Amino acid sequence: MRPTPINLAEAVIEPFWDPTLSGLKEWRIEPGTGHGLKVEQNWCWVNVSWTRRPKSGPALRMTRGFDCDLSGYDTLLVSVMAPLGTVFRMTAETDAGPFRMQAEPATSRKREHALSLPGARRLRTLTIELDAAGEGLAAGWLNWVGLQNRELLPRYLAQWQRFDDKWQGYLRPESYKPKFKPAHGLILQAEELAALRRHHDKWLAEHAGQSPFLAAAASVRGATPPEQLICQYANVWGDDRYNREREHGRYIDYTAGINAAVAGLVLEDRALLRLAARYALAIAACERWDGGMICDFPGGTFDERCFVQSLCCFSVGLVLDLAGEMFTSLGRT
Repeated sequence: MRPTPINLAEAVIEPFWDPTLSGLKEWRIEPGTGHGLKVEQNWCWVNVSWTRRPKSGPALRMTRGFDCDLSGYDTLLVSVMAPLGTVFRMTAETDAGPFRMQAEPATSRKREHALSLPGARRLRTLTIELDAAGEGLAAGWLNWVGLQNRELLPRYLAQWQRFDDKWQGYLRPESYKPKFKPAHGLILQAEELAALRRHHDKWLAEHAGQSPFLAAAASVRGATPPEQLICQYANVWGDDRYNREREHGRYIDYTAGINAAVAGLVLEDRALLRLAARYALAIAACERWDGGMICDFPGGTFDERCFVQSLCCFSVGLVLDLAGEMFTSLGRT
C-alpha cells in the first residue's frame, strides 16, 4: 500500500468514493445481521446503514490491514458523514504501538477525524467503529482515509493567499472612471440597460426608495471578500459533498459577481463593477474548476466537472462582458 499524494502535505490511502479504486472488499466487517447492518459501495462513497441499535457493541466495526509507509506524515485522517448523534472511533496499529481517538457525537456535517501518530513509521491496521445514537434506522457514508503532515499543511494552504483587493496589473486602478457600458453587449445591450435603469427608478418611486438592484448591491458588499475564498478547487455553488471539511461554507458564489456587475451598471457604481471583476478573477485564480480533490485524484475515474465548470464559465463570462471596462488586458486574458 503506497499513499497517493493529493498535495504537498496530504495523501490518500483509501479512496472509498471511487468504485474502481475503492478497497472496500479488503476490509473485514464484523457481522451485523442482527441489527440490519449494510455496508455497500456507492457511486461516490461507501454507504453504511443499520435498521436498529445492536444489543451490545458498536453498530459498525471494520478493519483493514494496510502495512503502509508513513514517511513524511504524522496524522491519520478519516472523512465520514456519520449518522446524526453517532460516535466515531478509530484505532491505528503501528510500529510505534496502537493509537486511538473518539469523536464527539456526529452533527449534520461531514467530518475529517484526525488521529496523531507520533513516532510511527508504518501503519499496520486501521479499525473504524460507529456507535448507534438511538434505537431506529440510521444511515451515513465513508468518504476516504488519508494521511497528513501538519507541519507542511500551512505552507500548502498559503498558496491561495496570493492576491488582495488591488489585483495590481489585472484591474484598472480604483480611480478609473468607466463609461458603464457592457464590453461586448452579448448579455445586455444599450436599450436593455436603459430599460433596467427605468425599472430601477420605478421601484424607487413605488417602494419607498427600495430596489432589487440596491438589495443586490448590499448583499454583495456585505459578503466575504472574494480574494479570501480562493482555494485549489473552485466551489462556486456551496456543494460540500466532495470538498474538504476546512472548505465547508467557504465558496465563491457564482452569482455574486453577476449581481455586482448588473447592479454596478444600473446604479452606475464603479466600486460595484470593480467588485464584480474581483469575483471573476478570484474564480480564475482557483487552480482547478472542480468541486474537490476527489474529482482530480491521480489515476481515478470519478468526475463531476460539468457542473462546477459550467457555473464558473457562466459567471466569468457574464462579468467579462458586463464589467469588462474594469479589466486590464492581462486581467481579461
